[in-house]
Amino acid sequence: MTFLANPHAGYYDDVNKSYTTWWMNMNNFVDLVLSLISIVIFVYLYQQKCRVVKGKNTWFHQQMFIQIVLIHSFQLSTSLFFNVGRTDFGT
Repeated sequence: MTFLANPHAGYYDDVNKSYTTWWMNMNNFVDLVLSLISIVIFVYLYQQKCRVVKGKNTWFHQQMFIQIVLIHSFQLSTSLFFNVGRTDFGT
């Protein structure tokens, strides 16, 4: 789960740094790293399973793989956007 530290980011400047907290940025970074790790593990396990189960339910497995990759990609892009695109990192 990602957090948007400043709900006014991009519209109003946070002059007092009232919305800048290190734990939200840290949470978004950890979320980003864990998402990358989970995607890599999933792809590895999927490849191992495809080698073992050659030809059985391949259409269903391909659809499931595409669905999971799309969901992970959306979640990964959201956490990346909130971590890099909308935080000011204390500047």
